[in-house]
Amino acid sequence: MEKAYFTASGAAGLLPLAKDGATAYVIVRGAHASETECKAAEELKKYLGQITGAAFPLAADDAPLLAREIVVGKTNRGGITAEEEKELGEDGFVIRTEGERLYLIGGSVNGTLYAVYGFLEDYLGCRFYTGTFEKIPAHPTVFLSPIEEDKQIPTFLIRTIYWRIVLGDPVLAAKRKVNNDRTVYAWPGGCHTLAFLAGTGGGCGPDPCLSDEKTFTDVLAAAKKSLSEKPGANRISLSQSDGGEGAACHCPRCMERVEKYGWSGHYLLFVNRVADALKDEYPDLLIHTFAYSFTKEPPKGGVRAADNVFVQICTDSSCFAHPLTECREPVDFPAMLSAWGKVCNYMSLWDYTINFPGYLFPFPNWAALRPNARLFAENNVKTLFEQGVYGGWKNGEFDYLRVYLLCRLAWDPFMTDEQYYGYMDEFLADFYGPGWRHIRAYIDYTTRIVQKDHIRMYTPMHAEVYAPRIAPSRRVPKDMRLDANMLRAFREVDWDKYADYGGLTVKPHEFIVNGYKYFEDAASEAETDEQRRQITRSSLQLDFMKSHWLHDRMWIGEKNLRSLFADAVKEQIDAGALGEEEGTALCADFDGYIGPKLRADYAAYNRALAERMLAYDCPDFKEAWSLHNPPLDELHFEEYPTNQNDRPAWF
Repeated sequence: MEKAYFTASGAAGLLPLAKDGATAYVIVRGAHASETECKAAEELKKYLGQITGAAFPLAADDAPLLAREIVVGKTNRGGITAEEEKELGEDGFVIRTEGERLYLIGGSVNGTLYAVYGFLEDYLGCRFYTGTFEKIPAHPTVFLSPIEEDKQIPTFLIRTIYWRIVLGDPVLAAKRKVNNDRTVYAWPGGCHTLAFLAGTGGGCGPDPCLSDEKTFTDVLAAAKKSLSEKPGANRISLSQSDGGEGAACHCPRCMERVEKYGWSGHYLLFVNRVADALKDEYPDLLIHTFAYSFTKEPPKGGVRAADNVFVQICTDSSCFAHPLTECREPVDFPAMLSAWGKVCNYMSLWDYTINFPGYLFPFPNWAALRPNARLFAENNVKTLFEQGVYGGWKNGEFDYLRVYLLCRLAWDPFMTDEQYYGYMDEFLADFYGPGWRHIRAYIDYTTRIVQKDHIRMYTPMHAEVYAPRIAPSRRVPKDMRLDANMLRAFREVDWDKYADYGGLTVKPHEFIVNGYKYFEDAASEAETDEQRRQITRSSLQLDFMKSHWLHDRMWIGEKNLRSLFADAVKEQIDAGALGEEEGTALCADFDGYIGPKLRADYAAYNRALAERMLAYDCPDFKEAWSLHNPPLDELHFEEYPTNQNDRPAWF
């Protein structure tokens, strides 16, 4: 995927960065360079050394001018105009050559560091995939073609990829050009703060009465107190709780305002009022609020966000199987985004890239990621927040691949489909080895399955998408009929064969069987232990799906198999093959056998799964509230399989 700008043989007009492991170039930075610019120069020296084997000297710009220099950051060597410097902002950069001099110059914060990493990736073929896995090519001789200008300015001012992989690794974040919202919030936690500030509750509410004057004075006082305790803060959140409409105040005064302005307008009027009271004392402060859950629809009655208020619009109820521009159920998100753009000057976007019922569930949103990023960019979204696996989790389904693509899209949301899938294939080939095409085939397989349906962030994937419930015939085929001898020897019967009979049930996963084959084929072609490890790590998603099938087999199967057994006993009694007393005793014995057996199978599988998950950095589930099987927080194996109170709401 790198640009064809270097060659291993010299020609007129090329820059001879290195030849046969030696170099005549010097890396030059400013004598008073910033910490980031110094880091950029050091990183360039390190990676150029790894690529070419040459030792590139470092010098400050107070050293004598040389013909062959790689100029890093702002120096007295020129390479950028004052107008361009302003254009680059904080994170933009420009790469260009003048004669035999190469310039890597960036904006005021991270731009120069991004210029270095961008040059290494785009021109020399380096790839920074994870914090521990990089591809650094070996080119002892590098002749660089002239670069008239390569100017890159990010569309999104703030690019937060809220996945632990990059969230907790600032070095990888810099290499992936992710700045992870470096602004400072006055309130810890950043969002869902109104209930905290008003003293009415916590992150899930209840929210205060926004029509009560005391709420305004309490929130304003609490906001000022928080700002005074964090003198460097440039943002504060005044946002609804995470408890939905039920956590909002429904008093007559509030509902009158809701009727006139909508829920979002009702909240926004309150936020605007606090923002107005803070703007003189804190002129650089931005106030954050949500368009989320019941406040997603834009306000009515002419309400708009104040100039110092920014609105973060959430994709929480959207479908993630299809691009937002194609799938408008239940929300016409493009129309909603456009409407919000007319009532606020600064839009932020909170997007969801994970499945909350299970971080390891297959969640094939691959076809939606690129067009969605473009939609956000085209609608003047200024900050992007991609919700993923965070907290204690270190593993989610295809987490490394998804983070890699999300980072690239956050920097370049206008890439083509060819570029997007090119980056995907390149990652798969380097990460999984020669068998990568089987992994890509699996991704395509899961993507095809979800195209016929909608998937949302709370879709229980194992039940609704990959293994939908069926209502099969209660009639057992003749060759599977349970005769009297089989009933007497019920402990020897393979009861999984009867899963499709006895009423409403869950069909065993054809998807799981097919899925494992892709990973097995990939592993059979792996060349290294690390490739095999990553293939196995990614296949945990199928182990996780199987656990959920076993859960449904346990809770639904026990009831159905008892019914099936009782029907068969009655049939044999009516046929004279069993006596009533023997049949009654058999039913009692079977009832005491099948439930404990299914629960024991389930618990044993999950104990083994827990060990595998811990071995691959999956210590807990954290936010996956509706998960209903071990391994869970602290791995409560023994009590959990029989704890019916923890069954999810969709049962």
